[in-house]
Parts: sequence; structure tokens; C-alpha cells
Amino acid sequence: MMRRENNPPVLIDPFFVDGPNLYRTAAERPDEFMTRIPEPERRFMTEIPLAASGLWPEAERAALRSTLAAADARASAKMDR
Repeated sequence: MMRRENNPPVLIDPFFVDGPNLYRTAAERPDEFMTRIPEPERRFMTEIPLAASGLWPEAERAALRSTLAAADARASAKMDR
């Protein structure tokens, strides 16, 4: 486990650890996914290459970003009510 100088643990890359399952959840259940990993923490998740396959096609990454943005918008609209 990696730790900071003052000893708290550091989470480096959860998408590497369980990437395929995380990306699948993001694509299939975006409303659930976005509640578990807030937007600032997943901002660059589509830029991380998968360990087994490397960087994935831009169209797929754009689709996932769009799916999550829509989930964020739905959540925001619920909060505004």
C-alpha cells in the first residue's frame, strides 16, 4: 500500500485494479455509478488505458462520458427540485 508522508493511504488508480467491472458498471448503471464516484474523482477515467488492451477507441470513451454526464444532469435536476 502506498502512503503519504504523514501516513494516510493513497488510492492510486481504482480503474486499474478493477477497471473492466468499473467501466461496465459506469456504462450499464450510470446513475448508481455516479453516486459512488463523484465527478471530480472520475473526471479523467476515460483517459486511463486498460491494462489488458491499452487505450480504447475515442467513440467508446466519448459515449461513456456522455452517459455519465447525463446521469450527473439527472441527479442535479433532482436536487434542484
